[in-house]
Amino acid sequence: MGLENGRVKFLDVGHGDSSVIYLKGKQSGNESVIIIDIADAEKLLEELNSNHVNVIDWLILSHTDEDHCRGVNSFIEKYIQKGKIERICYNFDREKLTKHMRLFRKKFDELYKGNRIHLEPGEFSTSESYIKLISNRKANFIMLYPNKAELDEALEKHSTNNASIVCLLETNTCRILFSGDLEEDGWRSLLRRMPDLKCDVLKMPHHGAFYDGKKGIGLTEILDVLTPPPGCNYFISKS
Repeated sequence: MGLENGRVKFLDVGHGDSSVIYLKGKQSGNESVIIIDIADAEKLLEELNSNHVNVIDWLILSHTDEDHCRGVNSFIEKYIQKGKIERICYNFDREKLTKHMRLFRKKFDELYKGNRIHLEPGEFSTSESYIKLISNRKANFIMLYPNKAELDEALEKHSTNNASIVCLLETNTCRILFSGDLEEDGWRSLLRRMPDLKCDVLKMPHHGAFYDGKKGIGLTEILDVLTPPPGCNYFISKS
């Protein structure tokens, strides 16, 4: 998907998610590169190699369901042989670590202790509405969710999906919302905090699977709020 000052690539990774954001605007003239989720290491490596990407500014794992992170370990092992990852952002969103989580936590810790990456929490203070991860005259990349209280509630309810990191890419011409697998309670909290939130493109949660809003807010209501007439584009990943 082309933008005036960058582009977004939604990778075809079968059952799973992986997005690559290229943003112009660095003083050096280079692009900022953001990765959101890694379901297929080889597909992502192919994409980055074809675009000669040597530095990833942000690697964000929206949450730790395998269809969003199963390719992380393989990707890290191969990419860091020649490339550099500046910052990795993720949450421990479940009490019992999965095999994938144990492996990538070990790798992340090794890289951090070797001063090769910065590890950033995928949450922010309840006194803030959001955090800007990248900001320049042409674009902003913003973490909107979760704040600490929202993450604590998701953990208390054992809801990995409602611990999803939600980010907004905001350019001069387009607003793209990356929603992980956020579910009803998470959407309700986010929209309560940010009732004016709108987007031009919505990366659908759960690969576009519908949920009916038994608790009062479902996909239909979410789309009505985020994308009022004439509406926007909804991007649905494969499931």
